[in-house]
Amino acid sequence: MTQQYIKAFIAAGIEFAYIYEEVDLSRITLILQEISEYPGATLFTFKELLPREERIKQIHSFILEYNPSKFFMHIMPWDVVAVGVCSLLVGIDRYNINATDHTFWLGASNIDFSIEFRNYGYSVSLEKRGLKEEQLLMLPYYPPVNRTQFKGFPKSVSDDDIKIFSGGSIYKICGDDQAYFKLIKRLLNENKNVKLLFAGTGDNKYLMNFIEDNGFSNRIYFIGNRTDIIEVFENCDIYLGTYPITGGLMSQFAAKASKPILAYADISLSISFVEGFVCHLKHINITFNNFEQFFSYGRQLCT
Repeated sequence: MTQQYIKAFIAAGIEFAYIYEEVDLSRITLILQEISEYPGATLFTFKELLPREERIKQIHSFILEYNPSKFFMHIMPWDVVAVGVCSLLVGIDRYNINATDHTFWLGASNIDFSIEFRNYGYSVSLEKRGLKEEQLLMLPYYPPVNRTQFKGFPKSVSDDDIKIFSGGSIYKICGDDQAYFKLIKRLLNENKNVKLLFAGTGDNKYLMNFIEDNGFSNRIYFIGNRTDIIEVFENCDIYLGTYPITGGLMSQFAAKASKPILAYADISLSISFVEGFVCHLKHINITFNNFEQFFSYGRQLCT
């Protein structure tokens, strides 16, 4: 999502500064490239990891010298450094790009505007975060596609296999009485030609224990955090949405790669409806709220 905003700033000819709190710049290689090629961009970062208080002081000092009219935060929910800086700014319009609308995040009382990407986040900010309607802006995100070389799959995954791909932050598949694991167990048992590949970050012990306990070591593969994510989608046959929290970015990549989306969500969990991210202007039903309909569609896709 950061790239979306940087590309928009560049396209509009806006002068801006990009502040990155960390020392390791390897995670923002593409952003660095875009910034280096644009004369109106300034990069501020750190040569060594400093205590939070010192980082707040240095960033605040830089902002005062840079003298911007607007301040945009695109941060993790627990980022006390950015929120701390935001609380010190006076006479600057402060925006939060709400990339994690399903979580509790710091700083709601420090911002002037929240940029939401779907109706769910808009409602949460209005009803739970204490923000007013005039503070809420709606701007869906459409992730840029960064091409790279496909890194391949485990050798035991063949071209003849039906490859279901799923993934995201591991916490998104934990909860609701292990419903996600029950879904994939039945999917694999009903469709013997299927192999599941899961890419993601976080503590994967629940997934690895599930694989071992059910004898799925040759059917389910944890492939880690993939930088060739669009190529992974293109080399799979089906995308399986995570549950109880769906993956918005992953659903959009699936649509971009023209892959069918197989998704389940309880009717009461609107946070997990894929429709909040894909075809949100066309009112197309994608998410199944009925188990049997979900599995029926799964069998149809795997045939």
